Amino acid sequence: MSNTVGEQKLWTEFKGGSYDAFSEIYHLFATDIIAYGFKIHHDEDLIRDVMHDLFVELWSTRERLANVGSVKFYLFKSFRYKLLATLKRNEKRIIKYEFNEELVDQDLLELINDKENKLNKLEDTLHQLAPRQREVIYLYFYLSYSITEISTLLSVNYQSVSNLLQRALIRLRSLLHILLSLSGFFISRLHI
Repeated sequence: MSNTVGEQKLWTEFKGGSYDAFSEIYHLFATDIIAYGFKIHHDEDLIRDVMHDLFVELWSTRERLANVGSVKFYLFKSFRYKLLATLKRNEKRIIKYEFNEELVDQDLLELINDKENKLNKLEDTLHQLAPRQREVIYLYFYLSYSITEISTLLSVNYQSVSNLLQRALIRLRSLLHILLSLSGFFISRLHI
């Protein structure tokens, strides 16, 4: 049984009133939702409050909820919407959009021989991207969302997401090429 089929079965049981299915959905996705929340905002209490509010609202409206293609995607989109709405309400002004992401995981670290040096260069390079570009890269490469799903999640059109992704990759390639060229230059100078 695939994750999506399993998710949909849980979702159907949850909508039918199964507290066990609701609890399972919570335990499957709560950690990922909180991690995603930290990429948008830094206040842990606020992120946890919004996540808990989301699940309370889900439980109280379960009979009216539609069937979804991906429970995870639905929860991420709902959470993102609630978090941004809460931030906007709390700050009573247009919030500055910020996406903080450390886009380096264990698999990537294993591929890098000189871990600390190259990791720092990569993180520095990623932080030179615009916040939306970092978010699109995170959603596309690390959460494996399609461009269509990202456009829905971010409430922008498909072409905008595609353009953001392409520009981010071009910028990363350019910045990494410059870094590698400079490090090669300095290494060659040291061996003279």
